[in-house]
Amino acid sequence: MQENIDNKYRKVLLAAQRTKQLKNGARQRVRLAGAKATRIALTEIEQGLISYHLNTPKKETH
Repeated sequence: MQENIDNKYRKVLLAAQRTKQLKNGARQRVRLAGAKATRIALTEIEQGLISYHLNTPKKETH
């Protein structure tokens, strides 16, 4: 697992989002002959080709 992805659940969510992007026409960042979108997404993530940003909830102050 890539260093900046701190848990497997985040990796799964990131892969699911990337898979949707690929199915909607996003350009592949790796070439895998005959691979499905899910395998391509996971490979891109494992090679560090996909970046992401965490949206952390803001604390309310009263």
